[in-house]
Amino acid sequence: MKHFIIALSLSVCAMAAQATSPQVTIPDEPVMHLPLKFGNIDSDQDGYVSKAEADSLSGLELNFDVADANQDGQLNEQEFTNAIPVQ
Repeated sequence: MKHFIIALSLSVCAMAAQATSPQVTIPDEPVMHLPLKFGNIDSDQDGYVSKAEADSLSGLELNFDVADANQDGQLNEQEFTNAIPVQ
């Protein structure tokens, strides 16, 4: 009888915990992400990614100076491509 009461108590607790857990909401529309392409990051379309433009990418702003192979303060398309892992 003791085991039955313990099992029943645990079941009630589990159901109560499940009833109060947050519900995940799935959006009606899928979330769209822009592909990680040079043209999407080069917002002013000048043919280079500046440090300010690189700030929009997590990780690239930290490695900007390493990615800037010719040390001109901006990334050309080849430097950008070399710095971004293949997706």
